[in-house]
Amino acid sequence: MRKITRIGLIALVLAISCGKDDKTQNLDMPFEFIVNPGTDKEQRINIKNQEAPLGKKMYIKYNGKNKNCSDCLFEWKKEDFVLGTGSGLNIVFCSVEKQNIIFRVIGPDGNEIENISIGISVSPSETRRTDEIQRSLDIFKNDVIVIGVDRSQDRESLQKISSALLALQTYVDKENSCDAEVVYALTIGKIILILSELQNLVVEYFTGTLKKEDILLILDKGVKPAK
Repeated sequence: MRKITRIGLIALVLAISCGKDDKTQNLDMPFEFIVNPGTDKEQRINIKNQEAPLGKKMYIKYNGKNKNCSDCLFEWKKEDFVLGTGSGLNIVFCSVEKQNIIFRVIGPDGNEIENISIGISVSPSETRRTDEIQRSLDIFKNDVIVIGVDRSQDRESLQKISSALLALQTYVDKENSCDAEVVYALTIGKIILILSELQNLVVEYFTGTLKKEDILLILDKGVKPAK
């Protein structure tokens, strides 16, 4: 049997160590993590070094070796629930606890060719409602909104609702998507605005200021004719 010299043994140990380092480097997650995607507050973070912020919209993009496989199925799961399919996932974390997401790539033959577990820690949020957001919220909590009683008051109320909705939507999109009270008010406000605008169109039609052709134009194009 061939003898292993002291120098040969050291070289063997170094070779094994280098192999381990390379393998560890290859274990880096092939994902890009983007907070507040598509906004002026968009930020790319390293999940290994940072925690995902609570209540912020996040986009996880797969950039691995199979990203260009057009016939593959990409699947994102949390336990047994499928969160989405595709090369990217939009998600919001609303609880401060370790989150585990499974990403799978299924080949054209139906066999799984990649399976990655993504462990994400969520940091508490220090986001607080500004006075503007609280005032906008109070419109739907405290104000009695009466639509259609007086035409001038009607238009003034709709403008008030529109401004409040814009402020709340910006807050939810950029600051805190987990503020349940704001999300609820935003949903109710949109319904009020749509029904109110619809009522105005009906009134204008019966008073002769809006013709049948105008209504068809609105339905087809989603725009209101200029007066």
